[in-house]
Amino acid sequence: MDHRIIRIIFVLIGFDWLIGCEQHNPPYPVNPVISDVCWSLSFQVICKATGSDNWSDVWANNVNLYIASGDSCDFPRKPFKKSNLDFTRIEGTSDNSKDFNVWGGFES
Repeated sequence: MDHRIIRIIFVLIGFDWLIGCEQHNPPYPVNPVISDVCWSLSFQVICKATGSDNWSDVWANNVNLYIASGDSCDFPRKPFKKSNLDFTRIEGTSDNSKDFNVWGGFES
């Protein structure tokens, strides 16, 4: 099939999709506190627990970061010893952080 015909088909499908789109209002009020979200780029992410499943991170009011993780080698990493569930506290800045097992893992 000619490439021009394929392009025309995709353009027509795109116009049909745009015509069918409607502006929807969110079902909840706009948050007055959080006005913007900025995602970190991959080169800024520090990964100290490769091979682990990290879940919800919480930044507490004591300025520490708390992380639940599973199938991990603990923080700091211990090779060849995996635990089912850990709860970890990270203190400090990205350049100078310390990791502590709060619950779970092999030191609790």
